[in-house]
Amino acid sequence: GRPGVYGQLCANHILHSADQVISIGCRCSVWTVGYNFAPFAHVMVDTDPAETDRYPNAEAYNASAEEFIAAQEPYPEDATLPWLLECEHLREIYPLWTPPTEQNCYKGYICPYHFVSVLSTYFADNHIIVTDTGTPYIVAHQLLRIERQQRLIASGGLSEMGAGLPGAIGAQIAA
Repeated sequence: GRPGVYGQLCANHILHSADQVISIGCRCSVWTVGYNFAPFAHVMVDTDPAETDRYPNAEAYNASAEEFIAAQEPYPEDATLPWLLECEHLREIYPLWTPPTEQNCYKGYICPYHFVSVLSTYFADNHIIVTDTGTPYIVAHQLLRIERQQRLIASGGLSEMGAGLPGAIGAQIAA
């Protein structure tokens, strides 16, 4: 899942319930992990020392993802089973969304979570999805399942309204 300020509740619970987090190539911004790494041991892998130096409490490896993974000892698959079962349990408790009902959507209005869940079934493998700020950004970030060749482009922390249209035009020109 996607943890962070605009992320999924389930992913945030999993992140902060972990004994150890290994982040490979993730800059671990405050928007993603918060200000406090205290609940877990943090291993950070990045080729850029400027990124790993920002977190003095993290165990830093300045290496590529390929180099780091190749240097690791094999891990017995059954050793992770209890944690994977706990993650599945958290996913059941905190689902990505629940289908619209009279209680969770306003009568006469389109539920944005329902809309995005239906819309995402129409995306092709190579689509570039561009969102504006606000609800479109939050719902897309929480709910979309981005496939390998797809891209999600959003204004992120800039929060300027109206960024979606020029972003979509730029994405179309670049494609």
